[in-house]
Amino acid sequence: MDATTKRATTKSGILIGQHGRHHRRLEFVHIPKTAGTAVENAALEQGIRWGYFRFAVGNRTHNERTNETLRFMQKYDKLPPWHLPPCLLAAVDDASNGDHVFPTNPYYDDRSLEKVVPGNQGNNSIGRNSLEEGGNDATDLFVIVRSPYERIVSEYRYLQTMFQGTGGPTKFNRYVAKRLRKVAVAQEKQRQQQQLQQQQFFDSCRMDAHSPEYFMDFGHWIPQYDYVYRTTTTTTGVVNTGSSRSRDELNSLSSRSQELLNSLTLTKEETRTTSTTQTTQLVRHVLKYDPPHLSRDFAQLMALYGLDHVKLEDKAAINDSFSSSSSSFTEHRTPKQNSANDNEEQSLISVETLSMENIQEINRLYHKDFEVFGFERKHAVAPSN
Repeated sequence: MDATTKRATTKSGILIGQHGRHHRRLEFVHIPKTAGTAVENAALEQGIRWGYFRFAVGNRTHNERTNETLRFMQKYDKLPPWHLPPCLLAAVDDASNGDHVFPTNPYYDDRSLEKVVPGNQGNNSIGRNSLEEGGNDATDLFVIVRSPYERIVSEYRYLQTMFQGTGGPTKFNRYVAKRLRKVAVAQEKQRQQQQLQQQQFFDSCRMDAHSPEYFMDFGHWIPQYDYVYRTTTTTTGVVNTGSSRSRDELNSLSSRSQELLNSLTLTKEETRTTSTTQTTQLVRHVLKYDPPHLSRDFAQLMALYGLDHVKLEDKAAINDSFSSSSSSFTEHRTPKQNSANDNEEQSLISVETLSMENIQEINRLYHKDFEVFGFERKHAVAPSN
């Protein structure tokens, strides 16, 4: 694994880049199912618009999406931009005319990757945000990451809350298996694209680098690694025909042998490729969803930026109910009231409910999340008879 992405953990749960300075501006990147709505609401109570609220106008009780947000969601099949890795919004959408995926990136002021991505083409600073009044302070990003198992359980319990009675453990595992197959398809398509000879440069921060499966369910299955890191692969190829040696050998053969060989391909072009992969860290601060420590770690990070007044209560951070950690792509709509039977079904769904096959696939498909952020893998054990 690239040295940049080696696991860096601390007992406090704060990972990567703990040396913030309060004169730099802090922005929150919402990874679905990691208490993002709780963070957004806590900030909004103090007049700070993070996450969903950076893509909307209004107040906490009444928010309307901006015109840019509406146009983006119309173009990308209702995909909420606040659930995407920030660099995807900074990417050029169409190289032919230079349009950007999101006209004004709420995370940065300069929408080109030459400015947004640290270290790209000699630029070593994160871009500034023109939406901020004055726009003179550099921006640091932070995220909350969570065990991939817990994210998936949270996603299903959210569906139970919203739509009532989605089923117990059997239906849960069927649902997870179906979604994981699509995640596998997305990753395979990405690998195939990287391997194409004509694909000389692969960039994970381009919308066209990913298939529709990558964005399924409003971005809820995107690996957390992709929010924190940008991966680029440059491929160079050398063609070697080897034709001169083949002709010399043919000249020494008898005429009859030559006649037999003439029906075959006498020369073979071989393409040898060399690939160089570079990983760039885009998010400075990574907090772990690790109740009951998340509120403490969150407070420490806020203090680094002079935001001590933004408080994340334990009950909001660790609660998996709709009101705290559900997806804001639904515009914070009210969940349906569950029946006693629905609540019983929901209580049966947990990490322990995951099947052996699903655990194996989660370990494989989200291996970078486990390795980089230090989450413990479960060992898939067949149930005893």
